[in-house]
Amino acid sequence: MIKKIKEALNKNNEIYAWEIKSVESKSSQLFLIKNYIEQLREVNTVSYFVKIYNLHEVNGEKQLGLSLINIQHNEENIDARIESAIRIAKYSNNIPWEIYGGGDYYYDKNSVSEKIAKDRKGLLFEFYDKYKSVEDSIKPARYSSLELFATLNDIEYMNSKGVNETDRRTVFEIDTVVLSGNETKDMECHNYRKVVFPEMLDLENEIKKSAKYATDSLNSKLPKSGNYPVVFMEEPLENLFSPLVFQTSGRAYFQKQSMLKINEEIVDSANGDKITLKSNSNVKNGLKTTKFDEDGAPLQDFTVIENGIFKKRWNDVRYSEYNKEEHTGNFANIEIGTGNISMDEFTDDEETIYYVMSFSSFSPDPISGTFGGEIRHGYEVSKNGIIPVKGGSVSGSINESFKNIYLSKEKVLRGEYLGPKAVKFKSLNITGE
Repeated sequence: MIKKIKEALNKNNEIYAWEIKSVESKSSQLFLIKNYIEQLREVNTVSYFVKIYNLHEVNGEKQLGLSLINIQHNEENIDARIESAIRIAKYSNNIPWEIYGGGDYYYDKNSVSEKIAKDRKGLLFEFYDKYKSVEDSIKPARYSSLELFATLNDIEYMNSKGVNETDRRTVFEIDTVVLSGNETKDMECHNYRKVVFPEMLDLENEIKKSAKYATDSLNSKLPKSGNYPVVFMEEPLENLFSPLVFQTSGRAYFQKQSMLKINEEIVDSANGDKITLKSNSNVKNGLKTTKFDEDGAPLQDFTVIENGIFKKRWNDVRYSEYNKEEHTGNFANIEIGTGNISMDEFTDDEETIYYVMSFSSFSPDPISGTFGGEIRHGYEVSKNGIIPVKGGSVSGSINESFKNIYLSKEKVLRGEYLGPKAVKFKSLNITGE
């Protein structure tokens, strides 16, 4: 099929350049209601993601348009799909750039779980047995549902400049809902985790933690309103530093959306820990430990922020040409340098401090650097003890909140984030009771 697509692209004179990424997925999936198997299924798909470029003129100026289409492996009318994509590309106007032309060395990454590659169904039942083994220990909490996905992806990238590379990656996902209740109400904890290697995911611990959060939520209260020290752990860490990734990009610089300047501090008058931010393409179990990026270029390691100073801008193929700067490739896993103190010391000298494990939704703004969300699971720690909190909102910004930020010396890997296990803000605004 990929040969047919390639031939159809090459014979069309209106196409300036093209890229094809084929993804063949073999996925075993197990669905449970409570602790009963509802469905076991095998899902095998092959998709071809085709990006088409068209060079045209607008008011005498050359413009590059692009369009992305998804062609299925059994699709017959390929020429018509391509013609439709060209028509769309003609309405897309961008300063021209050249797609990736190759010439760099590719490193094989350790991104394949042998268990997923060889026995996906057996792996699912192995985790099902683990799931059943901890059911009695989580009472009064109880199971609501569990979904398990074990997927093997074979990926091939090629483009009109002759680049052609392959990669194999595995993904293991769990999606659990645990309930806990009393005579008047039920509370739930939803937990989703995605890893490369299932053996590096402690399902029993994840279930017990979810059960604790659900049970604690039965006695939760709103946080107090005001400015308080707040510690982020677990889920919020996955997105917390994403604005810095965008702000250090060539795209943000070219579009004049970056607040940062090379060789200057990322925040003024910082009193806390200094942030170091790296792109790390070699993190074992990292979701972005891949052989090549979206442009087909090898993923690289590089440092963009060092000890609080913006050192280097990262550029994909397009923006390296626009900015006339080094092509670093796209950002891989986010690595944040750790601090010097243990997270156990975060409560020292604090009358009241809040810990947030998850928000209902948490998506920091990449341009303004502001962040916030409604607390889904958290705790208030004070001289009165540890009290579960739920509801209310926490808000802050990179410009202000990162002036007094403290990074634990303990490290954790979650998704594509590798860094401090806990991040303390000396003061964030809380709206509660």
